[in-house]
Amino acid sequence: DYLIYAYLQRGEDEKAKKAVQKMMEVKQLQNHLGAAYAVAAGKTRYNLEREEWDKAAQIDMEVANTFLLEKYPAAQSMIYF
Repeated sequence: DYLIYAYLQRGEDEKAKKAVQKMMEVKQLQNHLGAAYAVAAGKTRYNLEREEWDKAAQIDMEVANTFLLEKYPAAQSMIYF
């Protein structure tokens, strides 16, 4: 998540995109708030920082399919706009 944010702040959008893709390819995540936060925040930041509002509106489905966010309401709340 923070690596994605750092790339975006430096204008390295392609590196940020690759980091998001790599994160979303992870098959098994720890059942922990930290993992839920990282997945939700990483994907969310990428779209919001790039002002991709239409894609940001689709995040809930993509992330929810990757991780069971309903167990972590604080992380879940980050993907709704």
